[in-house]
Amino acid sequence: MKIKYAIDFFLLVFRRESGAEILPFAIIFPILLMFFSFALDGAYFQSNRARLADAMNQGVLAIAINDCCDYVADKECAVKHGNKEANEKVLSHYLNYYLPNVTFTGNDLDVIISLNRDNAKKLT
Repeated sequence: MKIKYAIDFFLLVFRRESGAEILPFAIIFPILLMFFSFALDGAYFQSNRARLADAMNQGVLAIAINDCCDYVADKECAVKHGNKEANEKVLSHYLNYYLPNVTFTGNDLDVIISLNRDNAKKLT
């Protein structure tokens, strides 16, 4: 008998609902989805940006270590010694490793090496 009263009370409570909550839910839910998608896109963008910065840092360090122009005063040393293509190839390998979904071609990359010397003729 108590179960019957509980079921009747349960049905009576939900019969009184008029659906007044559906309208605010229908307005707020798409807005919540929009903010959620902005958050995911922003996180993806920041992740790719950090990976690009890491790839550029590692690639530039690799070029600086392997370049033969460290102690030559000529700023066009990389072009004269034929290292420009090798430097671009090293940088493209780093970029393609860190960002496998993005394709970098030779036209997208330009490696410019400039040497700065202070008054004591030390390379900086």
